[in-house]
Amino acid sequence: MGLFSFFLKKNEDPEKEVGSELFNEQYAELKELATQILKYEYYSPSRAYRIYDMFVPLAVRFLEIANQIDRKKALRTFTKEAKNHNPNDRYPYHPVFKSIAWGKPDDWDKAIEDIKNLYDRFTYWHTEIDKFNAKYVDVPVVDIELSDIGLKRNKMIDIPEIKYTSIGKSFNKDRLLKFVVIDTETTGLKASSERIVQLSAVKYVDWEPVEAWSTYINPKRPIPAEASAVNKITDEMLIDKPTIKQVAESFTQFVKDYDVVGYNLPFDFKFLFAEGIDLTVQKRRYYDVYSLAKKAYMDELDSFSLEDVTKYLRIYYNAHNSLSDCYATAEVFGNVIKCITF
Repeated sequence: MGLFSFFLKKNEDPEKEVGSELFNEQYAELKELATQILKYEYYSPSRAYRIYDMFVPLAVRFLEIANQIDRKKALRTFTKEAKNHNPNDRYPYHPVFKSIAWGKPDDWDKAIEDIKNLYDRFTYWHTEIDKFNAKYVDVPVVDIELSDIGLKRNKMIDIPEIKYTSIGKSFNKDRLLKFVVIDTETTGLKASSERIVQLSAVKYVDWEPVEAWSTYINPKRPIPAEASAVNKITDEMLIDKPTIKQVAESFTQFVKDYDVVGYNLPFDFKFLFAEGIDLTVQKRRYYDVYSLAKKAYMDELDSFSLEDVTKYLRIYYNAHNSLSDCYATAEVFGNVIKCITF
């Protein structure tokens, strides 16, 4: 039974009182469902908040009206109020629902079904992410020995040109015996003025992860709200973390002379170079999986962000955590090579 359906039951005795207890139970169930969605931190929590913010005020408003006047009149009053509402006010329409879900029981029932389906999708994502994390839980993470090598920031005008290795149909995956996947999380998009706040690398030998390196980094400046909204990293999380100067030597020693793999690798290289870390001093190959994914899936996808490509490949992971991004990038890398060389 939908949340409002029992208010308009056919053949219902108009004198029979349907108390608010049933409504309260359904409303509590809906609110709990929305609250549970908010617990899923892995996938678009902002969508869950928008759903919660829509449904709870709707239910509260209807309950306020129904408690004051006749049930059928309450529905008419609610429907009239809804039709005259300002979209910028307390009950915003959201395109996640196929119907507007005002007043009409059928619309509301459909909206309830939509939120339950969304809950199921969140649950599925959460379960799959747990499986993803379980695959890598035993990969050893190295202890980072802090040092201070007097690192100085570089000017972007001095960044060396990097030639990225292409992959064609004749590429032999087995020849790529060892490589390191790297990823950064930053305070913004402009390397010349923003800072790295999380840096990770995973070493692969024969396509198996053998060792990981990962740390949060104190940028010595506040993180903009828009950056925190994406990577979920806050100022409080970085207060006692090392600076980039303190971990730079450990990072470069971990990467050694391995070939380097990354998703939108030019982005990471720019930030590392700006911070004073130049990985081009060692002779190696560079693989940008973003460019390779565009080549592999040009007919299937319109967007080639890591999140969109992993969604297409049904790889579920904790996006915008640099260590998880490394593992996801390696999985995409393997799939891309299979696609191109098939």
